[in-house]
Amino acid sequence: MHKTSKNQVWGVSVTTALLLMWGGCIFSPTEATEPIPTTINVSSTLLYLGIGESVSIEAVVLDENRLPIEDAPLNWSSSEPEIVSVNNQGVLTVHSFGRADITVKSGASEATVVVIVSKDRAALVAIYNALGGPAWENSANWASSFPISAWHGVTVSPDDRVTELNLWGNGLSGVLPAALGDLDELRILDLGGNSITGNIPGAVGQLRNLEEFRIAHANLSGEIPASLGNFPKLRILALGMNDLSGSIPSSLGNLVNLEGLWLYENALSGEIPGSVGRLENLVDLSLSSNRITGSIPSELGNMSSLRFISLQNNGLSGQIPPELGNLAVLEELRLSNNQLSGSIPPELGGLGNLDLLYLNHNIRLTGALPFELTQLTMLRSLDLIGTGLCAPTHPDFRAWLEMVRGLRFSNTLGGVVFCSGN
Repeated sequence: MHKTSKNQVWGVSVTTALLLMWGGCIFSPTEATEPIPTTINVSSTLLYLGIGESVSIEAVVLDENRLPIEDAPLNWSSSEPEIVSVNNQGVLTVHSFGRADITVKSGASEATVVVIVSKDRAALVAIYNALGGPAWENSANWASSFPISAWHGVTVSPDDRVTELNLWGNGLSGVLPAALGDLDELRILDLGGNSITGNIPGAVGQLRNLEEFRIAHANLSGEIPASLGNFPKLRILALGMNDLSGSIPSSLGNLVNLEGLWLYENALSGEIPGSVGRLENLVDLSLSSNRITGSIPSELGNMSSLRFISLQNNGLSGQIPPELGNLAVLEELRLSNNQLSGSIPPELGGLGNLDLLYLNHNIRLTGALPFELTQLTMLRSLDLIGTGLCAPTHPDFRAWLEMVRGLRFSNTLGGVVFCSGN
């Protein structure tokens, strides 16, 4: 009978143990390790939205190896749900003005999206929609989620309030919305050179910080709102070349910082309000080519900063007020094509800086030019065509006329006839 040695038994035991151990390594099931979220990337961290807008935020969860985790659970929340709410799919809905922080979490990781809902942005979107924004010549970034500072023609302050809106000649078409009045930090508005129709909304009276209001060369109609007199900082009011009607509001006399008042080429009627004489900082007054009647207010003589007066092509009557002779810095006086009457006041000889004097086509102006006009040594253009005025034949007056005629290459001397018997 064959016997097995102890060494053989030990060898078999060791071999069996190794095989069992090895088999266990091969065939034991491997435990799966769940990926741990370490980072969340969102499609945007800052959004500027308007009331009623809905935006979807994309969120990608990454593991410690910066690899995406598919179907990672996401938990969305809003710091101010009454301003911006968010659903489980990351869709934001805007309800009111203000700021909300949208947070998305996965495990211990989170990311935040800041949402700013500004009144200014809503006003700009209303302007875009009302004035045919998609057809503008340049509408870069308008009505998008870009900051409003990136929208064409928009300038903002450090705290993202609109301070300037300049869309001159940009193909705007339509009626100004009342929402324009919500831009209450606006300093400069220029919408001229467009096809803007309808009235100027009364809501513009809310623009208390406005310094320049320019909507010239458009198609505005209706009356000039009295609320335009509520702008204590206004320097420029440019509404020329429209179809505005009615009278000039006396409230414009409240614009004590006004430097330029341009209402030319409209259909304005009535008289020039004497309150305009309170505009002591006004440099340029242009009311030409309207239907203005009545006399020239003597109060204009109080406007010590005036350099340019354009009242031609109206229905003004009465005499030229002698108070205009107080305007020491006046350079141009355009009174042609009216119904002015009487003689020329000698006080106009005090206009030492006068460069241009147009009195033509006022058939009721009569009499001899006052000798005091010879003090106007800067005059280069004098037009008396279509009047009953005549020039004295005195040698000194003749010499002055020759000086006016030859002072500069572009000089004009029209309609001057000498008085008979002088």
